[in-house]
Amino acid sequence: MTRDDEKRAVSPFTVTNNRPGILEFQDRITKLVQKHHAEEVLFGLEHTGCYLTHAAMYIQRHFDFGVRRKNVYLFNPSLIVDFLVKHGKNRFDDPEAVARSFQKAARSSYRLAQVMADSVNLAMAFSIRVIRTVQEQLKALRKGIEDYLATIPQTLDSIPGIGPIFASGIVAELDVRQFKSHKEAAKYAGLAWTVHQSGKFTANRTRLILSGNRYLKYYMIEAANSVRVHDPVFAEYYAKKKAEPKEFAEGRVLALTARKLMRLVFYLLKTNRLYVPEGGIRQHA
Repeated sequence: MTRDDEKRAVSPFTVTNNRPGILEFQDRITKLVQKHHAEEVLFGLEHTGCYLTHAAMYIQRHFDFGVRRKNVYLFNPSLIVDFLVKHGKNRFDDPEAVARSFQKAARSSYRLAQVMADSVNLAMAFSIRVIRTVQEQLKALRKGIEDYLATIPQTLDSIPGIGPIFASGIVAELDVRQFKSHKEAAKYAGLAWTVHQSGKFTANRTRLILSGNRYLKYYMIEAANSVRVHDPVFAEYYAKKKAEPKEFAEGRVLALTARKLMRLVFYLLKTNRLYVPEGGIRQHA
């Protein structure tokens, strides 16, 4: 190539950083080498942390411009779905779709080089030990929260989907004695919408207010996401709101569900009554 050729881009293109992308990259480079009769190809990679490792190793080991090597990944979709349902505790709306995305990611992934296997296995084993240690600490912390929550008069954990963590978080951030109504409590939690009004016109598309207790808002939204999975009343409400026009995105649907939950939370804390899953309320024993 001439010096002028070295100063300009011969054929700029973009590929994905996975196995199909690197195979396409190999094809493109091979064709360019043949077209320009290049005798030597130098690769310069920008340092992008872990994202360049597999691509660099593939280039080093497989770039002979010969026949591409293929790896076949076989998975049993039903096993993946069963695993997701069991360990995801029914939190996935469509476990089969999640399983398909895992299969696609596996087929598109780089194969781990043998020279890296031992070090990667060691790193993963260490990470697993750390995870198990954290799980034990969380278990002890959860037990402490449960014991302390038992000393506080509240009935929030009678709502399906609300356990000691959500209940203790809400109780810690919400003192219903300070509010006259659930509307005031919702506004305090940031679960209220701005009002855009001009004369007799009031806008229908508004946003959540930016003020409010962000910790209480977090607990209410997370609790609502759990309750709508376990309680048919909230499940129906969530589905109804989700089916509304596109401006009601998933985040807004959860906020609306949390706002509905606030009404129930406020009532239970005010009256110290138990929630009945069918939707009724009975006197606390």
